[in-house]
Amino acid sequence: MMNTTHLLVAAIAMATASAPSFAVYKCNVGGKTVYSDTQCQAGTGDARINGNVSTYQLTRKDHYDMDRAVDRIHAEESERNYQRRMDEIDRKYKSAAEETRKNACQYFNNELDRVRENKRVTGYSSEYENRLKLHLSQNNCRYFK
Repeated sequence: MMNTTHLLVAAIAMATASAPSFAVYKCNVGGKTVYSDTQCQAGTGDARINGNVSTYQLTRKDHYDMDRAVDRIHAEESERNYQRRMDEIDRKYKSAAEETRKNACQYFNNELDRVRENKRVTGYSSEYENRLKLHLSQNNCRYFK
């Protein structure tokens, strides 16, 4: 037969096994960074004025070890910042690549116009015209036949 101590240990074991996560808040209160459940959640001081409360889901183990919780929060913030920088680099690269492609298309079309005009005047067809058409098609450029 189990006594109350055994039941209590069993209840704690079951609660710990599921390891629910819950929020820890990071905010600025009085010009200082605070990691708190109550001050930030209530939105007091600077946190309420600036609306700069960050929420992090932490495990029970992290919650009771505040140094570990702060380390986890810093790691998560670093990951967010890294991802934000990578997304910005991707956007800039795609924008630059598209601009370069447009400039190349314009250059190839201008050259093709010049070669066609020369062909119309001289009657001479050149391999250069075929190469320009190839470059236009490889760069998904529109050109007029």
